[in-house]
Amino acid sequence: MKDWRFFVRKTSLVWENIAHLEEAEKIVLGVPFDSTSTGLPGSRLGPSRIREEFRLWASSYHPGLGELESTNVFDAGDVEVVPGDVRASLDRVYTVVSGIINENPNAKLILLGGEHSITYPVVKALRDKDKDFDYLCFDAHFDLLDSYLGLKESHASVNRRISELLGLGSMEVVGARTGEKEEWDLSKKLGKAKPPVYLSVDVDVFEGVPTGTPVPGGLGFSDVWKRIEGVVKSKDWVAADIVEYNPMVGSSPIPSELLRRLLF
Repeated sequence: MKDWRFFVRKTSLVWENIAHLEEAEKIVLGVPFDSTSTGLPGSRLGPSRIREEFRLWASSYHPGLGELESTNVFDAGDVEVVPGDVRASLDRVYTVVSGIINENPNAKLILLGGEHSITYPVVKALRDKDKDFDYLCFDAHFDLLDSYLGLKESHASVNRRISELLGLGSMEVVGARTGEKEEWDLSKKLGKAKPPVYLSVDVDVFEGVPTGTPVPGGLGFSDVWKRIEGVVKSKDWVAADIVEYNPMVGSSPIPSELLRRLLF
């Protein structure tokens, strides 16, 4: 098997408190992939745009979370995905995440998408390394279809695939407001995520954030932030991701600030 670094293109968060991979407390990894997107494509540009927005942030301090400089952060770069090949791309994500965990099993991973399908190989890699956690997801969609257009790895099926690893009772989806009957039926079996958790934030859960699959009636940032802040301050999380941000749809100061705060 090739070294995981073979599948990574180096980038820089700039704000990072320079640390070697094996010393980092937080590791950022981008996955610029959107080949199964069913709405407007463009979330593949999310990782680079989120980094750019973060560099422009004037403040590195939050009263509830402390100073950014107090944490050793390492930007591992972007996974070199295979455009149009979901299986090959997700296999690469799995290989890279597994390699990073081998070299620094104690760091918390923060993934930047890309579409939501990228979450599955991250969860699988963590579970294959015997990490125990529940799954807390903020999303306008349940993503519980068994397949979409014949594809089981679709971003519309990612939570169904994760349920096969964790079980529906260990999963919580907050903010879902649309789905097929199959998904609404399965959603009744979803539980309440208990710490530690894998935290997945699909930005279509919010109102007015650029995404390829918008759904009216989104949550406000404060509604989501209280729950996220509680998880982060308690340190009861193993990894997190921000997915489905689509800068091709448009941008404005409010989504930019929201993304900065989420990554912070």
